[in-house]
Parts: sequence; structure tokens; C-alpha cells
Amino acid sequence: MLSQLLKDHQAHMSKLKNNNIQLKREAKQTVRDATDVLAERMIQRVSEVLQNQKKIEAKEVAELSQHAIKLHKQTDQWLALVHQFNGALKVFLFYFLKERLDLPVCSFHK
Repeated sequence: MLSQLLKDHQAHMSKLKNNNIQLKREAKQTVRDATDVLAERMIQRVSEVLQNQKKIEAKEVAELSQHAIKLHKQTDQWLALVHQFNGALKVFLFYFLKERLDLPVCSFHK
């Protein structure tokens, strides 16, 4: 009878040990599965963020390019205006000085 109790106890303990080993395996697999799902979701979200960033950067590049083109045109217009003004000033000074130099000598002493 005592030996039967010992055998029953050992069998029960062996079942519990095997059950615990199985539960540990299942828990480890569940953690691996959960980790894989979380990692895949994180990779997906990071990919979405990077795609959005590329779109934003492309839009900003296009806007900056358009702005640079506009500034370039404005700069060209200002340069043309300055060149025209410079040319007009040269013509004005030429005629102004020509008139002054063509005046009679007595008018310089006044």
C-alpha cells in the first residue's frame, strides 16, 4: 500500500513536471508570436513614417525649387533694371557734362 502511494505520487509529480514543461513551451511560443506581431507592426509603422517623410520632403523640395526659380527671375529683373538705370545715368551724365563743358568760359565764374 505504501509503495502504491509512492508510485502514485511519483506518477502525479511526473505529470505535473511534464505539464509545467509543456506550459513553459507554450508560454515561450506565445511570447515569440506576440513579439513577432509587435515587431512586424512596428516595422510597418516605421515604413509608413518613412514614406510620409519622403512625400513631405518631395513636396518641400518642389516648393523650394519653385521659390528658387521665382527668386532667380526676380533677381534677373532687378539686374536688368539696374543695368537700364546705369545706362540711363551714363547717358544723363554724358549730356549733363557735355552741356556744362560747352558753356562759355565766363559762365563758370559766376
